[in-house]
Amino acid sequence: MEAVQDETESHDCRHDNRARSCHKTEQGVTDKKTGDWLAPLATALSLVACYGTLAAIGLLGALGVTIALNEAIWAGAIVLFAGLTFAVLLVRRHRHGRLFPTALAGVGFLLIGFSMLVSYNQLIEFAGFVFLCAGTVMDWRIGRSRRELVHGDR
Repeated sequence: MEAVQDETESHDCRHDNRARSCHKTEQGVTDKKTGDWLAPLATALSLVACYGTLAAIGLLGALGVTIALNEAIWAGAIVLFAGLTFAVLLVRRHRHGRLFPTALAGVGFLLIGFSMLVSYNQLIEFAGFVFLCAGTVMDWRIGRSRRELVHGDR
């Protein structure tokens, strides 16, 4: 039986700490992580759960249709998606090492949670969404620029 040489040992990776991702790409597994879209998706779902529901209720009301909405479940869904955004950004923080996007999203999550579960204030709620979106966008841009630095112009 012949020993098969591991292709990863013969390749010369010239980018810092990303040797593993380089080798995975060579072996047919892409370096694009599914977590790249989870934080923006969770942020969008939180926004849609809040403002999309308001828009739907307003539209239905204008058409003469009334619906009964359980506000506890509605607030819970908004906070759940905001919390999911924060959790995903915590995990992604380990990948790029930057605390600021996660801190922004954490402040947003806390503001949204306070507004939905403790004492509703529209300004606090809106500020929470601004912080949550800012953290998500900043994390996405860091991840995108890091990939460009590691892999260059492919």
